[in-house]
Amino acid sequence: MTGDKAIHTLDDLKKHVLLHDGTRKDWKAFARYHKLNQVNVNQGPIFSHSAMVLQAAALGHGIALGNNVLAQPELESGRLVRAFDDVLMSNNAFYLVSHDKDAESGRITAFRDWILAKAISEQESYT
Repeated sequence: MTGDKAIHTLDDLKKHVLLHDGTRKDWKAFARYHKLNQVNVNQGPIFSHSAMVLQAAALGHGIALGNNVLAQPELESGRLVRAFDDVLMSNNAFYLVSHDKDAESGRITAFRDWILAKAISEQESYT
């Protein structure tokens, strides 16, 4: 994040396109939390899926707020970088659903155990 639009402070976000996941509420919450009155959070495209937001950011189309778990592969590969170390805790939720008869199958319980462990680990790293 260098050049004419380098990001050194949160206020520098006003120079960039903001990429939105579903709605503008996450950027609005981020701006409100950080008192960013000069950043226009009502600009930038809205994507219908989190992966699309991260892909657009990786392709250089703007700045995204992303889920740490979903963004991890892109961050590890260097396709995405964290502009700041700030973490915005979200009230968003994920639900694991299955048909009753499949709820205790080996693959589903293995996935459930893995995703719950991942969520707990992620939460513990920020508390």
